[in-house]
Amino acid sequence: MSLSRKELEEAMIKTMEEIEQLSKEISATTDLRDKKKLKKKKKELKYLQFWQYYYYKNTYV
Repeated sequence: MSLSRKELEEAMIKTMEEIEQLSKEISATTDLRDKKKLKKKKKELKYLQFWQYYYYKNTYV
């Protein structure tokens, strides 16, 4: 199943927003376990963001 251009653009925006939100949460938390979990999730989203960008560039540009 492939994403339409509009769906992919929306997914890219959502991913960016989630990364920004996680960055704020990481800065706000003092619990080391929570911080580690949040950083792991942020790293996963960064990989997703890279894949989305790569797919977009190679499919729609």
